[in-house]
Amino acid sequence: PTRENLLELAIELDHLRNILSEKPADFSQTKDFLAQNPNQSPYENSLWHELSQLEIKYENSLAKMGVKCKYRILQDAINSPKIKYKKIVIAGNPDVPANLKLLLKNIENTVETFVLVVAQPRQYAGFDEIGRPSASFFETEEIDVSQKNTFVFNSVQAQAEAVAKLAKEYAQNAIGTIAVSCEQLKNAYYFKNAFKHFGLKAHVPEADNLSSSLTYKVLKARFELSEIETFTKLNALLCNPLISSIVCNKFEMTETEVFALFDFVRENFLPTNMQSAIETLQKHNHDKSVEVLLFINELLQAINSSPKTAVETLSTMLSYAKDSIGNENFEFENEALFALKICADEIEHVQKSFNFTTTEIHSLLLKALESKSSRFPDTENSIPLNNWVEIFWSRKPHLLLCDMNDGIVPLKTSENQFLPDSAMERLGIRNSTLRRARDAYMLKALQLTRGNAVEILLSLKDTIEAPIMPSRILLQTTELAQRVKFLFKEPTNKQTELSAPTEIKLKIEKHLPENFSMSASKFKSYLTSPLDFYFSYVLKAQEISPEKTEFDVLQYGTIFHYILSKFAVSKIKNSQDSAEIYAFLKAELDDYIKTEFSTTLSAQIQFQMLSMKQRFFALAEVQAEHASQGWEIFGKPETRFAFDLDGMKITGSIDRIDYNKNTNQYLIIDYKTYNKVEPNITRDKHILKIDNQNNIYWQDLQMPLYKLAMKKNFDLDCVCALFVSPLDTSETIIDVWNITQEEYSSAQDKISEIIKDIREEKFIPETPPNHEILPNTLKISRKNILPLIEK
Repeated sequence: PTRENLLELAIELDHLRNILSEKPADFSQTKDFLAQNPNQSPYENSLWHELSQLEIKYENSLAKMGVKCKYRILQDAINSPKIKYKKIVIAGNPDVPANLKLLLKNIENTVETFVLVVAQPRQYAGFDEIGRPSASFFETEEIDVSQKNTFVFNSVQAQAEAVAKLAKEYAQNAIGTIAVSCEQLKNAYYFKNAFKHFGLKAHVPEADNLSSSLTYKVLKARFELSEIETFTKLNALLCNPLISSIVCNKFEMTETEVFALFDFVRENFLPTNMQSAIETLQKHNHDKSVEVLLFINELLQAINSSPKTAVETLSTMLSYAKDSIGNENFEFENEALFALKICADEIEHVQKSFNFTTTEIHSLLLKALESKSSRFPDTENSIPLNNWVEIFWSRKPHLLLCDMNDGIVPLKTSENQFLPDSAMERLGIRNSTLRRARDAYMLKALQLTRGNAVEILLSLKDTIEAPIMPSRILLQTTELAQRVKFLFKEPTNKQTELSAPTEIKLKIEKHLPENFSMSASKFKSYLTSPLDFYFSYVLKAQEISPEKTEFDVLQYGTIFHYILSKFAVSKIKNSQDSAEIYAFLKAELDDYIKTEFSTTLSAQIQFQMLSMKQRFFALAEVQAEHASQGWEIFGKPETRFAFDLDGMKITGSIDRIDYNKNTNQYLIIDYKTYNKVEPNITRDKHILKIDNQNNIYWQDLQMPLYKLAMKKNFDLDCVCALFVSPLDTSETIIDVWNITQEEYSSAQDKISEIIKDIREEKFIPETPPNHEILPNTLKISRKNILPLIEK
């Protein structure tokens, strides 16, 4: 290990050691065992040799301090057991670890052992000597799936509501009658809300993770700002109650007033970061705004100083937020702070002999908050939401096996960079094959012993509407074609979802804020739906995204834009060498991922990063060809503009501007990562249609607005283009749109028309809208929404 990767490697090695403790084996023994495989490469052998040498040094250093390696203690206990019993019975657990097998072997000469399993006589061959289900047997075992016991839903929300409705039917007997399993990290929240909707309580037996705390979110956001400080990120951080509560108390302001202040600063002065905002406001004598920003900046600096100071600052912030977050959440935040304090004390102690870098301190503090909470929520008269393994042992008469989707049942194997799933399989420790055998056996055993009292539920989409697969275990059948048709077919009976469209009558109560400004995204929002525009920009509604295991489109596009903005200010920005350009983009992406995510990446994110590199490879070729035609990147990326039009301030930023001295042309470029490319995509993404009278109907005004901004701010006449990087990288293109005078005039007229409509507050349609109410995804304050709803 080098100094740069020391901490992340230590974390990875600890993970590896935990995996191998199931064997148990040290690195040297693992190396010798894996080397017996003819497919093992010389590189892998040398890697494991290095690991074994590193482990020896580690254990020697512990020995000098009088400490024995915890893994060695476990290994010695299994290899030299002290047994006082003549007979040992191991009953019914299909999830026993591999080290039990070694233990039984070591005591077989001194004691009789028995393993009991749930099985019919013909299935005894399906288990090994310690009671683990056999992969070769259970991966082909027929699983009963039919319309009587299996139910497919369009969404997690629909699935959760169906379960809650059934529980409601049981009334006061529900708690003693039904047992529910669901994917706890993501979906239990939706189930809890569904139960609450029907007047029932549900809880998750596994305690909350401290990483869901406000404290963790403040730390993570603050540390991200250390890498890339933007005023937009600061604005997002302000939404955290730990920040907003202390600011409101300090300056006797409401949250709305604080948010309005930030909106005013961002949209009127276009600051790049906190310091530039403070300096600009000082020049314009906005003393109150400067005072607020200086105080927030002081808080952020304190959080980013020593670990001890960070804990003290967060503790002060929490005391101000107590009333707004409630007693239960306050106790949860206190527990997170306590875990943080222990970590800070340990860092301070070790820091005397080992200087951690700032990045390492950030990583350690966040790691301290990734553990389980010890809280015990109120479970009286509450239905537990178990995980899949727990429900196997339930004694309730009616079992509801929800979220029977791939990646959940069986659960994905937690791999390690040194020990892939195939190596785990050779070592005989938990891997995807053994998990599948275990889960297939468990489902089969439940069906055999509980009959129709076991119901299987799954959804075709996850909580963010992305398609998900049914569990592969459900596809274990000789009638595969019929099974696939049944499992993948959307329900014919319409499920009533919690987010079903509801007709509501609205009225204008809150008016357009003072000094309101427009941007390209706001114009597009109004074109799409004036009502959504009103919710987003007047009521300040915020969309809340559930936890993801992969990037959504916006996040992927943000990273893509960031890397290309780095290219636009690099020394090779006008290079005509595609290999040189690609090498730069790839290196910047690798650095970004290392900084943001370390090396612990899910398979989905790893795949998305590979996809981005493939896109960069094609993009580099197109960029090199573009440069060879005489185009050079003009100025800096994210060129900001601001101008007044019809009494409205228009603001925004342009991804990139190129200049061709051969043709004396300026080219506005906007980066896009669309899935596919069509001819004339730039024009078609803006113009919806043209009718028989040559009236143009617009769906986006971004490029005409940018063209207008360049004329007003810099007196430059520009053509426009989208630099599109699609999934099919062979179609990567810079698609130029030379806007005609007719199109430009029509766009200007539409821009003026929208400004006029917004000033006249034309947001609510005359007929009552069918607006989707999405609990916990659309955050609007009670104070703002109640006056809008007509009684």
